[in-house]
Amino acid sequence: MDKIDLKDFLSYRYLSSPVATGKGIVFVGARADEKGNRYSRNLLSLENGRLRKLTHDGKMTSPVFFSGSIFFLGDREEKKAEGSSRIYELPLDGGEARLAYEIGYRTTSFRFLSDGRIVLLYTTDARYENLKPEDRAKKEKENADWEEIEEFPFYHNGGTFSANTYTRLAILDPTTKKTRNLTPRNFDVGYLEIDDEGKKAYVLGNRRRPAYELFNDLVEIEIDTGKTKKLLARRKWDISAIFLMNGTIVVAANDGRRTGINQNADFYKVEDGTLVPFASWGEAMYSSVGSDTRLGGGRISEVHDGKIYFVTTLRNRSLIVSLDKDGKFERIRDAEGSVDSFCFSGNDLYSVEMRDMELEEIYVNGVKATDLNSKVLEGKYVARPEKITFVDKDGIDIDGWVLRPKDFENGKKYPAILDIHGGPKTVYGEVFYHEMQVWASMGYFVMFCNPRGSDGRGDSFADIRGKYGTVDYEDIMEFKDRVLERYPEIDRNNVGATGGSYGGFMSNWILGHTDFFKAIATQRSICNWTSMWGTSDIGTYFVDDQNAASLMDGDFDKVLEHSPLPAIMKNAKTPTLIIHSDEDYRCPVEQGYQLLTALVTKGVEARLVLFHKENHELSRSGKPKARVKRLEEITSWFEKHLRARSK
Repeated sequence: MDKIDLKDFLSYRYLSSPVATGKGIVFVGARADEKGNRYSRNLLSLENGRLRKLTHDGKMTSPVFFSGSIFFLGDREEKKAEGSSRIYELPLDGGEARLAYEIGYRTTSFRFLSDGRIVLLYTTDARYENLKPEDRAKKEKENADWEEIEEFPFYHNGGTFSANTYTRLAILDPTTKKTRNLTPRNFDVGYLEIDDEGKKAYVLGNRRRPAYELFNDLVEIEIDTGKTKKLLARRKWDISAIFLMNGTIVVAANDGRRTGINQNADFYKVEDGTLVPFASWGEAMYSSVGSDTRLGGGRISEVHDGKIYFVTTLRNRSLIVSLDKDGKFERIRDAEGSVDSFCFSGNDLYSVEMRDMELEEIYVNGVKATDLNSKVLEGKYVARPEKITFVDKDGIDIDGWVLRPKDFENGKKYPAILDIHGGPKTVYGEVFYHEMQVWASMGYFVMFCNPRGSDGRGDSFADIRGKYGTVDYEDIMEFKDRVLERYPEIDRNNVGATGGSYGGFMSNWILGHTDFFKAIATQRSICNWTSMWGTSDIGTYFVDDQNAASLMDGDFDKVLEHSPLPAIMKNAKTPTLIIHSDEDYRCPVEQGYQLLTALVTKGVEARLVLFHKENHELSRSGKPKARVKRLEEITSWFEKHLRARSK
């Protein structure tokens, strides 16, 4: 069998955003364009088993079906005013896409009412929003060399500086081409749902304030009149979704009282300004199964035929669960792998899934209906995860997996790589992970596990507030030891470790607490919680919550206790590669700078590879050339320090 090549991901098809048409679905198929250093996104349809490509120029987002046509946001050659957006219409019965609407705002999403009016969300800058698009663009250009900041967060990962900007809800009349705002100035909308009759909109949001507000108001808006009614005032409730179910407003919400900001949501009915318990699922209502072979999104919850359907994570897999009016749950798609998004078209359930160590495909009622990714893996070695479950020192069972190297031979020695997931409230599962498969094809053992702090096993298992670098570190090290016991072919003198985000934190923690590993590649990492508090887009609440401390109250000793940097400055010896992006606003680049400074000053071999115009999502959705460079750097680092040593 052939190896999986480092650049093979450039040929993968990334599927997302399935949209019901009644007869089937339309969805987005993306592929890397290495020459253009971008991703080409086109529309495909699946109807009665027939797959058809609808667009070819690769420039579209946000498909919406209405009245026999697909509408989408795009920028297709024609000149348009700076700061405006265009919606195109593509009839499904044939013909070319045509420009349907030009909107003088940066539209992020939209949907149709039954009468053809369009409800849209757009981002605006409070300083310029009353200007015409051309005047707004001129003013923004004049002020491009500085930022005016009076609030936090001042930027958001994956975007840019966001001070003074917010998301507004409006309605577009297709006959007059005029828009009317439905939310007031400076009210920032975070979530939208519309009733089936198109009479009322339900939004989560609040007024922009200098300091970040974790909790939102739930507001009902009469679309025709613009009249608003606050259904739930901003209190200690984090609401993540709204469902309109049999005439009842149901929300997914948590109060964070048990396990902080990562506490899983429960279902509540909204009645008379309060939340009334309806049903408790106890797990995440999304897929937290990690992979580097996704691109895009799509719906992960929907009300269909009087039931709520949602994606959830259980142990190391994600599936679909339904909730009926009596509060009864039923598992719909329960198998190893991941459900990434879904929709109902008629009575058929269409889903984007990763199963059987394959890349994403479309499934209909649980049966694979497309074969878009088979050829790229045909004849290639795909390592199958071998599961290891052990009981840790505290009596808790921990799951992990091992990939054997290509052309494995009993008795032969192989280097190994420990890969640590982000989050920490995510999971590894039995799905295709490109970087791991590349290393297995190159002759490495690859090991990965779900220590305490991971998702899919309830709030208590995931809760490591104030314990970072303790029980989670112990689980990972014990997992490593169990793997070495079971696989004597692993050369224990040539084992490396890597991980990103929380996995980067843990790589840094390892760097300061053990010399076992012969090389480390730490990515988009945290080394100093105290500086992250004031620079990360989530710093003020995430740092305090996860460390069970308050920097504003002076808990510096507690926060430093869980920061890798002090131990690194004292103990680090391991050659370390640092991967960071200068527009990573989640784990800001100053974390990488501090780490490099400490290692170089200490005389430890270290190298920082800094990616310009990339962010926290580099490994998953970074530009193709940057993703290639990142994986080349990590792989070369391990080849130098693990492979070369073993020869």
